[in-house]
Amino acid sequence: MMAELAEFVGKRVVLELKEGATLNGFVHALDATTSKLTLHKANQTSEYDSSSDPEQLDDVDAPYVLINKLDQRFRDAVHYISQQQIIGFAIQAVCPGRLGKLCWLQFGTAEHVFIFDVLSMGPLSFEEGIKKILESPDIQKVMHDCRLVSDMLHHQYDTNLINIFDTEVADVFVYRLHHNNDWPRYVQGLPHCLVDHLNLEPEEVHAMKVRDGFQEEDQEVWAKRPASRDILMAAMKNVMHLRKLRYVLEEKMMAEFVAGVDIYLSQVKNASKQDAKKAQISNHKLPLAFQELPSMMSHRDHRRFYRRSNGVGDNFSKSDIKGFRDNVAVINDVNVSYSRDSPWHVVPEGKRSCKKF
Repeated sequence: MMAELAEFVGKRVVLELKEGATLNGFVHALDATTSKLTLHKANQTSEYDSSSDPEQLDDVDAPYVLINKLDQRFRDAVHYISQQQIIGFAIQAVCPGRLGKLCWLQFGTAEHVFIFDVLSMGPLSFEEGIKKILESPDIQKVMHDCRLVSDMLHHQYDTNLINIFDTEVADVFVYRLHHNNDWPRYVQGLPHCLVDHLNLEPEEVHAMKVRDGFQEEDQEVWAKRPASRDILMAAMKNVMHLRKLRYVLEEKMMAEFVAGVDIYLSQVKNASKQDAKKAQISNHKLPLAFQELPSMMSHRDHRRFYRRSNGVGDNFSKSDIKGFRDNVAVINDVNVSYSRDSPWHVVPEGKRSCKKF
């Protein structure tokens, strides 16, 4: 069969699959050792022209675009992403930070999720276009917790993140708005935020847990090549919802402003005739009702902003003298010291040290 198809390399073909579906594209390559056929897909309708996307027949339905070579597909993807105004951005790494090992880099747009195999392509992938995207002031990158990512990209790839919307920071401000201006002591991981703010189900998000004392070993799953479909699906889940999460959090951060507008709308309208007349000569003053905004926000129904309680003390604990409020319960799994789906970090001194790669 493979020998018969060899003459079709570079030509357009229509293949009938076992399920009765058809696959339309150009024969790109044949691998006789693995009996795999690689095609350039045809008849794409999206703005991103994936006609240069080689897809193997055993993964033709992948909901992401995998890029692991500095070829035309890489350049097409970089060009397409560079035309966007707002994109989701995430990475997967072993021990993220300046001493870690960057494995995957993901971009999410309204129509596509691009997964770049940085471990295979190397630092040259940044010079060929990734750096320009990350440093562009014209493209807003939506991330969740940019701290270690910023450190890693700056020290290893000479890349500085510009125009970042951090959804973890936004979640903190939403929490503070409805807790009498107290800051939460612990931040929420991306899975928790996606469930709280987007009402996603647990199976729709990726929640990675790392065993106590085995952080580096567990995170090495991102460095394994070839990567399994499950790994790529997990990477996709970490970026695909970020743009929508940004929109929802922006709306929630505007809640105090909206309450202020409501004060303006009702102040004169609901006043007596005498007070309404006085308002005509006092509209240069801010309404005294604005002094009550913090307490007004704290007493609003928090269920509009969080799907579930964050744990012990979330709504009823008092803040300490520095204005921080306990907002989580301890992880009960003794084998877990760090989990991105829980903000509680119980790590013995020296346990999370990572070697330099």
